[in-house]
This record gives sequence, C-alpha cells and structure tokens, in this order.
Amino acid sequence: MTRVCLVVAAQNETAGHLSSLDSAADDLRTRLANPAIGACAPNDARPGTKAEIEQAVRTAIETAGKRRAVLVLAFLGHGFTTDQDSHLYYMAADSRVASPASGVDVARLVTEAAGEPGVAGIILLIDTCHAAGGVPDVHRITGGAGGGRTQVAVLFASTADQPAYGMQLTTSLNVVLRDGIAGVGPRLHLDHDLVTRLRDRIVGQAVGSLNYDANPYAMGELWLARNTAHQAETVTDVVGPTGQEQLRTTVSVWRPDYAFPERWSESALNELAEYLAGASTPAEQMVLRQVRTILDCVHTAAVLTDISGSSLTTESLRTAARLSKIEPNRTLSGTALLRDLLERAALRQTRIRGHRLEAVVRFVAALAIVTSNGEADPGLRAWAADRQMTTELNDAFAVLAAARQVANTRLVVSLANALTGWPEQVEAWLRQGQQLPDYHRETCERPDRPGVEAAIGAVIRWAHGRLTGVETLEHIDVVAPAHLLASWYPEEADIGAYLLGVHHLVTPRWSGRLGPSPAYGDINHAARTILVRMAAAERTPVDWITAAELADPGTLKRRLKTGGFGGAIGVNHVPDDLPDVLDLLLPHSPVLLWPRQDSRGAPLSATADQHWHTWPDGLLLAYRHRLSDGTTDPESCLRTVWHDEQWLEFCHWFETRNFGPLEEKP
Repeated sequence: MTRVCLVVAAQNETAGHLSSLDSAADDLRTRLANPAIGACAPNDARPGTKAEIEQAVRTAIETAGKRRAVLVLAFLGHGFTTDQDSHLYYMAADSRVASPASGVDVARLVTEAAGEPGVAGIILLIDTCHAAGGVPDVHRITGGAGGGRTQVAVLFASTADQPAYGMQLTTSLNVVLRDGIAGVGPRLHLDHDLVTRLRDRIVGQAVGSLNYDANPYAMGELWLARNTAHQAETVTDVVGPTGQEQLRTTVSVWRPDYAFPERWSESALNELAEYLAGASTPAEQMVLRQVRTILDCVHTAAVLTDISGSSLTTESLRTAARLSKIEPNRTLSGTALLRDLLERAALRQTRIRGHRLEAVVRFVAALAIVTSNGEADPGLRAWAADRQMTTELNDAFAVLAAARQVANTRLVVSLANALTGWPEQVEAWLRQGQQLPDYHRETCERPDRPGVEAAIGAVIRWAHGRLTGVETLEHIDVVAPAHLLASWYPEEADIGAYLLGVHHLVTPRWSGRLGPSPAYGDINHAARTILVRMAAAERTPVDWITAAELADPGTLKRRLKTGGFGGAIGVNHVPDDLPDVLDLLLPHSPVLLWPRQDSRGAPLSATADQHWHTWPDGLLLAYRHRLSDGTTDPESCLRTVWHDEQWLEFCHWFETRNFGPLEEKP
C-alpha cells in the first residue's frame, strides 16, 4: 500500500529562528521516504507561507485519497494557542504571533483529511510548543464524511500548556526510526512503547500520543515505520554481494538520498516491489525489475537447495559456475555462494538468445548435472514451467551434453621422447570418457619442427577416423619436455591446411608428469592437493617469482622443496635460461605461467586476476584469437602448462596400467 507524507517545517523569523529545524526536518523526510523504514512516497515540498502550507496539505490529502493510501503529516516549528482556548495554530513563515487568522489550523486540516474519500488513515506528528492543542476533535471526525470510519494516530511534543525545546521530539524520533526498538515487533506504532522510548530521551516537556480507530476494514493498526531493530534481530539475509551492488546502483539513480539497508529479507523485497508496483518513471521501473529479478533468485536458490540436498556443496557450485561460464566470488562458500552465483547469472551475464533468465537457466542445468539430479527432476521441471522456460532448460541440457562430449573427447599428443631437440616419433592416445584410450604412433619424416608438426597432423587425422559422425574432437593435449615448452607454441603448429590452434583448443602439458621419474617422487599426488587448495582460494592463486628470486637459486629451491608455493607459480619476466627455469619449477605446481618471449611488459598479475575464472579454456581461446587477428592482448601473452584433475587422472592411468606393450589402433 502506498503511503503519502508531507513534512511542514516553516521558519518564522518573528517568533525566532530555530537552528535545528531544517536538519531535523530533512532527516525526517529521508526516513519517512525510505522504503525500509517509513515506506512513504517521496515528497520534497517545502511550503513556507500559510497559503502554501494549506495548499500542500490539501494536495497531499487528494493524493492519498486517489491512491487509497495512509497520509503521514508532520508539523515542525513554532505554534501558539490563544487565551480563549488550547487550539493550536501552526506558525507559517508569514504568520503573526497570537493571530489565529494568520496561523495554520492543524486540527481542521487533519479533520478534512479524515473525511476525504479513499484516505486509509492519518498519522500526525506535531513538534511545536503547545503541540497537544493540534489533536483533532473526535466529534468533528465522527461527524464528517464516512461517519468517522477511519484511523487517526497523533504524536505530540508537549501538552497544550507547555513549550517545546530544540526540536527534541523530531531529533529523538529520527534516532529511534534509525535504530529501532528491540522486542516490540516488526513495526513502530504511535503507542506506549514508542512514547516511552521518546520520553527517555526528551526533557522539559511531556510527549504524548492519541489513537482513534473506527475503521472496520483497516488492515491492522496504523504504523509509523518499520522497526529496524526487529529487522536486525530476525531478518534472514537473502541478497548477496552482487544483488546488493546492483540494487544499490539503480536505487541511487532513483533516490540518491535513499538509506540503503545492510541486509534484505524476502518480505522487505516484496514490500519494495509492491511499493513500486505502479512505477511510471524509468528509474522506478529499473529498480522494480532489479527487485523482481533478485526475488526470483531467492526462489530459485530455495528450489535448488531442496532438489540437490546433500549433493549441493561449495565444490559442486564452483564446478557448475565454470560450466556455465560465471565468475564466482572466491571469498564466498555454501549458501552465500549459491545466492551470489544466481545473482551474477541474472544481473551480469550477457544474453545470447535474448531471454532474461538465460544465464540462470544455464547455471541451473549445470548444477543439476554436477549434482546428478538429472534432467527430469520434478522440482526442476516445475521451476522451469513456472517461468515458461521449459524449452530453454531443454536447450541448456542439450548444450551441456554436447560440451560434455567435447570435453571428454581429447587427443593426447606426446613428444615425450624428445630428450634433446625434437623427437623421432609422436605418440597419441584418443580419450573418450571412461573407455580405455586408443593408442597410435606416428614416425616423423625428420626429427625437426616441420617433421614433428606433420606427424601431429597425421595423428589428428587418425583420431578423426576413430570418431563417429556426431562426435567432435576439439581438445588437444600436447605433452612436451621443458625445452620445447619454452621455445615452441603448440597451437601454432602447421598441420596442413590450418594451424593446430585454429580449430582446436591446445593445452600444453609437461611430459615429466607422465610416469614421473623416481627423482620427482609423488609429484602428481602433491599436485592434486595443490589443486584443491587453489579451488578454495579467496584470491587469484598465483605466486609470482621475480628476477631477484631466480638470482638466489638456493633460497628458491628451499622454498620449492618445503611447499612454499601453495598454488600456481608464475614467472613475471622472461628469464634468459627459460628451459632451465621451467625444469626447476614444473615439478612443484600443477599450473605454471610465464610471458612469451616477444611480450615484454605485459601486466601479468592483473591479467591473471581478471581472467583466472575462465582459465585454462579462456587462455587457450586467447591463443586462438592471437592466431586469427594478430592481436597481442595481455592474456595471449601468457604461456602456460596446465595440469588439472582430469589430466592427473590420465597420468594415474598411465602410471598404473597393467597390460602389456601398447597396441596401436589402425
């Protein structure tokens, strides 16, 4: 329900300038207009003269009537009564002391409001001397239009025979509205609890209240504001960092002075959506869209939690994020991560096919696959049907199934026999899911780069011959010793009509992990441990090595042997002895990064921070883009050797296979 407010705070210089009036009034306007507190439609009217005040009040009355809204009126400043009675007259800027004709009759205006058709109720705040004299006459209310079937609640700063000092009521009320009152429920009413709290803060005047309720159709007691203390005690925060950031940005456009809450409950979001239901301006409509989108994320999180149960883990969420190409906030885990991933999908991801929840649907489908819930889960299907997204969900599952086939079909091309220079033979394994890999060996015409690259082309043609028509070979794992990794970029291999990386994602692997020598110990087991640590890292998990550190090999080797590098290792420059440096570092981390020979000065660390969530595939795509258009963006300047969990599984199979000599598949 829309609420209408008007704060009247006129300075009357004849009666004396009130130094705290303007700031107190501004604070009250801000809190009344805050959807999380007063929930009133903003009203920045500042009437000064008697005529302006009466017109502003009547405009507010008419607005409340048309909107069937509660009207909140506040009169702050000077007021006087006459010797004949205790009737309060508010002093406008042009009012004269002790001149009723020049003053504003507060009670009469409130009586008019009570009789206006459509006005759902009136809340009156009076912070003047003799404030109780502004309480409207109940006889006049009951005798007006509607027979008094309305609600009126009044809070006054002093009795009719008392002065009021220093805007104490308004300043104290602002504090209470800001901080709330613990233990009194979700809303603040003009009742004993509020008055008692105000009396504790105000001296020299008797604060009081009066409530009139004769509306049998009212939706409960009139309330002045939402109780922020109650929210702080009981609210279940349902908005993540991304939702907070996006909502704060759009709200600041709509209402720059908006006091943004630290936490949002689902009910608070619903109330804000209801408040903006009749939004007419572009800024209001933008906020409304954001709120509705975040609410949908809240509902989706509940559905996913219910569907996935014990299979929903932080690791499964991060895996689903990677599959759906959403950058996760690495500082979050558990439910907070789920909430934020949904918000990132809904509020940040680029649409390809145009529908609003496209990225959310992709993430939901990915999570269903990761948690083994299946495409036909009734809860998942109901979620999609409710949003008219059944076809989009089916499409997302189809895309993920195709991607899974592509990811599970990999050709391993090994140049491991090259102890120095180039190898005489190229070995290859075609991996397809859980099947035993097919093996092939190709002899190079010459043990040089052209000969090896021609042999790679031959094994790729062999692999294509092993696939069915619907299967796709996109991923090539090129295994090579350090001296080749340092000087040769596999994606640039000339395999015939195209360079290797044009139609394939080429991942460089180090040959030392395929059946590692005893000198290296159990480096693959250690690599698994490091990968787990990297996945849980709250920052980009790369430790960068400088030229000064390489110049002190004793200290560096000690650090490597004692596990001093807990994640990926990056070399922040191009060493003169790069092959030796790679040989030194590769056993100690599953991921190694260094700059290309021809890319001095690239911002390596910043690039890793920006793109880490897309790697390794994002890095391999950058290599492809460099081939096609010659660009030298910082990402394509970084070389890598990358050993993920899937590759380490292959290494384990390679180490532990218990069959005889490898048999070639023609």
